[in-house]
Amino acid sequence: MLLRGRGWIRVLAVVPVAAAIGYHTLNNYAAQHYDATGAADWLEKLDAKSWLMPLVCLTTAMIVDLRQLHHGKNRIPGVLLAGEREAGDSPAALIRYAAWRLPWTVLIAVRFVRLRRALCYMTALAPATETEELRRLTANIAARIDTSDREDAWQGLDIQGQLKKTRAGSGRWRWQLVIPCLLALPSLIFLGIGSFHSTSGLQTYIATGPRPKILLYCAMAALAWIAWQLTALLRTWRATAAQPIGEQVALHRFRITTALGSAAAGAFMLYRGLGGTDVTTDTLLSPAHLLEALDRTLFWVGLLLFLVALAALIGPGTGLAGLALAGGGALGALTVQAAVNAALLGSAGIVLMGASANGGFEGTEGERAGRGSEGKGSREGSIDETEKKFDPMEREVAELLKSEGRHVRAQVEATEDGVRRADAFVDGVETEFKSLDPGASSGTVKNQLNKAKGQARHAIIDARGSGLSEEAAREGVGKFFRNNPPGRMDGIRVVGDNFNLTYP
Repeated sequence: MLLRGRGWIRVLAVVPVAAAIGYHTLNNYAAQHYDATGAADWLEKLDAKSWLMPLVCLTTAMIVDLRQLHHGKNRIPGVLLAGEREAGDSPAALIRYAAWRLPWTVLIAVRFVRLRRALCYMTALAPATETEELRRLTANIAARIDTSDREDAWQGLDIQGQLKKTRAGSGRWRWQLVIPCLLALPSLIFLGIGSFHSTSGLQTYIATGPRPKILLYCAMAALAWIAWQLTALLRTWRATAAQPIGEQVALHRFRITTALGSAAAGAFMLYRGLGGTDVTTDTLLSPAHLLEALDRTLFWVGLLLFLVALAALIGPGTGLAGLALAGGGALGALTVQAAVNAALLGSAGIVLMGASANGGFEGTEGERAGRGSEGKGSREGSIDETEKKFDPMEREVAELLKSEGRHVRAQVEATEDGVRRADAFVDGVETEFKSLDPGASSGTVKNQLNKAKGQARHAIIDARGSGLSEEAAREGVGKFFRNNPPGRMDGIRVVGDNFNLTYP
């Protein structure tokens, strides 16, 4: 924790390490030099106080941690829940939310706290431009938790059906568990169960007759399986590197390096353990030769390393890499926001999407950001200006959304250089408001969207009173799409005097 600090604070991290080294050195010195009474006296005094050292370190770590989190939550906008803002950053709001639908709400609350904690530490150490994407994602999840923090959001929610729906067309994910288990079974029986004295007969049974071939064939099949899984993981290298939180990147790199290193070393040791013979010849399959190879340590270690590689790749895992291993059908069944939530919160993120939809979110992300007058009056909207006050133009857009039953929360402007934030959260979705002056044209629409894309993935352009025609509005949005890659904006809405355009 001290190493993650800045400046001279990092030097303090050396103190507990140096104290532990000194204590260990003194203990060894006193053990070897019985006549050193001074060292023995010092050691006796330190032993009497040794129980206090872990408590001091833990207390210091807790104080630094709580201070860091408190400072971060007060500094970063949009990451506090509504209940936390009302109760003064009290844990009561999270505890109440966790009790709605066990165990899913507990998972959502715990993983949200972990995500927010990572954001607080990242904000303290990294420039604001590097933390903005993670802040937006965290704020979006916080808004979804607020929306689902009531009983009707969880009533009638078919969680299992929702999870099965996201896996529709991706039945291969089950084989990610079955195949490596089958390939590892002979080696586990031989090296694991057979290593006990009472079951040593299993090793003798497997090592006789044609059964040693099973170990070899399974090892070769495991090597092919590991190579195929590593190929799928390497294809997600860039996508995983773009993740805003390092935990997913670290897990992805750990699985690749562990599986690759274990598989390479295991293959080499199997080759050496079998005497370096050509694996394409029939002489390798001689039972006598295999029985001799089974007595060699290298062959055993090779099998163990293959087990390690299979364990590193067993199951799809989490994040974008896990979705890739689960098969393309999983990615196709998830929306963009569902994939992001699944990467950050796991399956609990998909459940949160369903609960927040019951609590007020309707349709897809693009539909929520670009919904027109459809559904007007179906629910009561609201405007929350706790963090900042809307300017007159922003207020007109907020009033329009409120009349449509939307919940609009103003967002404070960024104070860091180079960071631009959206004007508001609309039903929990970060959305930028733009207004057009009289005489606006299609080029004006394109320019406003180019400005908005750096602040949010959803934008609403208020063209009322500007004289902009529907044809010019469509042409301006078309120009923007032609000059930007697909998916640059998730939702665009242009509201005019006699038209209301939504994209997609």
